[in-house]
Amino acid sequence: MKTQVELRTLGDIVGTNTLRFSESTNAMVATLDLLGTHTSGAPVFNEQGDYMGYLSEGSILDELIEGKDLDKLMVKDVMSAGHLSLDKSTSLEDAVRFMREKHLHHIPVMDGAHDIDKTVNLHDLVRVLTATDLGIEG
Repeated sequence: MKTQVELRTLGDIVGTNTLRFSESTNAMVATLDLLGTHTSGAPVFNEQGDYMGYLSEGSILDELIEGKDLDKLMVKDVMSAGHLSLDKSTSLEDAVRFMREKHLHHIPVMDGAHDIDKTVNLHDLVRVLTATDLGIEG
């Protein structure tokens, strides 16, 4: 087990969000997946496996307050295209600063040019940065 001192980059931590969606997934089905897992968002991929954007509760809420029927939409209609991401070599401190500056609650972590390794959220970062003090695994 790595200690807090040893956990220095996004690549070192375990993300708790394992959801991923296809652009062609029905938006209501994806919403139910988010609700069922208490997850606030997930990366979206095209049929070739390329990262295309991010589906978040915020983007779902935008559609709902506009009166749109999620059963008639696909994830590609609701997601934020070209959502921001960070490389797995990004330090934890830089990740926190970036996410706070951009008002992000979650960020996809890239492993290479187009591969999403995981999604990390603020909860994951709090968990890791306090792990040594709490005596729990990061």
